[in-house]
Amino acid sequence: MLKKVIPILVLAVGLLFVLIYVQLTKDADKEGVLSGSGTIEVTEVEISSKLAGRIEVITKEEGDSVAKGELLAQLEHKELSAQLKVAEATIKMTGAQIAQARTNLKNLEDNLKRIEALYKSGSATQQQLEDIQTKVDGARDQVRSLEFSREQAAAQKNYIQAQVDNAKIFAPMTGRIIKKTAEAGETVFPGSPILTLADLSKLTLKIYLKETEVGLVKLGQAAKVKVDSYPDLEFDGSVSFISPVAEFTPKNIQTKDERVKLVFAVKITIPNPEEKLKPGQPADGEILVAPAS
Repeated sequence: MLKKVIPILVLAVGLLFVLIYVQLTKDADKEGVLSGSGTIEVTEVEISSKLAGRIEVITKEEGDSVAKGELLAQLEHKELSAQLKVAEATIKMTGAQIAQARTNLKNLEDNLKRIEALYKSGSATQQQLEDIQTKVDGARDQVRSLEFSREQAAAQKNYIQAQVDNAKIFAPMTGRIIKKTAEAGETVFPGSPILTLADLSKLTLKIYLKETEVGLVKLGQAAKVKVDSYPDLEFDGSVSFISPVAEFTPKNIQTKDERVKLVFAVKITIPNPEEKLKPGQPADGEILVAPAS
């Protein structure tokens, strides 16, 4: 009986030593590493209209990729286009009136010079001189008035043109549509969201570190990120932000040392070219503050 027990004890002791060794090795691997947990975040841009109007078309659906400058939506703008044509016609008509008024002014100014010469020679009366001078002054006023009208018409045209341009909504950046909140035919108002665009190629993870840890962190330091969806993968990242202000530990974050109440937010930027990581995923981050021993 004793002979059977001894091999079992030897095996158990050996297994214990293996477990201790593995744990010590694991702890050693974590030297020079600061870790924390958080949620994958992404920069989102709400696409909205600057105008009030009815949506004529939305060119993209949820999940579609878009390039910067690509047309995303367009509002109906027939009335604005009609107003633009009226403004353009007004400018053209006023321009013709100005040309005619300037010709008239030139003729009157030439006539004024002739009357002045006749007046000096005694061949024209004072009344004739005053009459032509009044006509010249009136013609000059008419030219100035028409020029002012053309400037107003041009300003009105530019304003309407801006409204027409604003009826077309373009992508401010390259990304992917992650939310569609309106449909063609709906009436929207300035600031009302139509689509939400996100750049999924570059995500961030915000973790919180103690005051004794944050001093070891520098911008650009290498980091590793892991998520439950890919337990065998580590995603490379780097420190892109270190908060200069301490804050109380967020309620949704559990720190290892509950006695530490003030923490510093640190953001890790993670390239995500294959879009494996998704916004909202819980993740664990490790910042490599020193080479592993």
